[in-house]
Amino acid sequence: MKKINTDILIVGGGLTGLMTAFSLSILKKNIIIVDKGDFVFNHNKEEDKDIRTTAIAEGSKDFFQSIKIWNFLSKFAEPILKIKVIDRSNTRDIDFLNTNSNKNLGYIIKNNILKKIILKQINKLKNIKILQNFELTSIFYENSSIVAKSKNIFIKSEILIAADGKNSAVRKITKTKTYKKKYNSFATVINFTHTKNHLNIAHELFYDSGPLAILPMKDSFKNLYSSSVIWTNPSNQKFSPKLLKNKKMITKILEEKIFNFVGEIKHVYGAQQFPLSAHINHKFYDKRILFLGDSAHSIHPIAGQGWNLGVKDIE
Repeated sequence: MKKINTDILIVGGGLTGLMTAFSLSILKKNIIIVDKGDFVFNHNKEEDKDIRTTAIAEGSKDFFQSIKIWNFLSKFAEPILKIKVIDRSNTRDIDFLNTNSNKNLGYIIKNNILKKIILKQINKLKNIKILQNFELTSIFYENSSIVAKSKNIFIKSEILIAADGKNSAVRKITKTKTYKKKYNSFATVINFTHTKNHLNIAHELFYDSGPLAILPMKDSFKNLYSSSVIWTNPSNQKFSPKLLKNKKMITKILEEKIFNFVGEIKHVYGAQQFPLSAHINHKFYDKRILFLGDSAHSIHPIAGQGWNLGVKDIE
């Protein structure tokens, strides 16, 4: 049985876990990140399967500037200058603007790009180690330390940070209670190019079936513009797997809903679907265990603030 000592152990190699490690590295503590999967990208594999985007709030951006990672992110993040909310009809709308010319309403960045950038910065740091395929089996206290155990590794640390998502293994092992809410709906994420300039405007369209957000993205193709749609529908109206792969049908369906805002859709280059739910932990810490991000709380994606809550946890 291999035994490892460290100052900080982070369970979870997603965006929250990686950003937590990078942020805490300035404390000059030894940090280990573990995950049950192969969470470091292998460039010979299809690492771009995750087409989701992350909305970065202005407050999160300020924090990223303070820890000196925003300069690496900014060129891939499309700013939101205006948010237009429409309730079923163009005559029923509200516009949100930021009168501070030095600030934006947020930024949109692809998850896989965000992850690659954080990993690249982490790989430059000598006080952070990454362990993949670490299947957490138990957690226990040993004097003034906490120990995380897998099949063949003990990791002893001063604090264990759970950043392992909605289905947190740490939460299950510690039997931390949660309050849960099921929305009985799915979010469909579709990335595409279109002919009309989005002008850095995000749209929130409220239909009878559910909200549809159009988020401006960095241009990916010459003479075209890129956007991402996050569309919430009831479970009984979700897209079939076959339909999600049919780009012609997806294009027709989208154009019926959003043509006035984006013009002609030229190319759909990704469509995925996710069940929606929310939860909050009964408690966010226990002795030397701390829950961050989705392991502590999750919310509906309508306002794009889920990850920003996790960033606030880190800060």
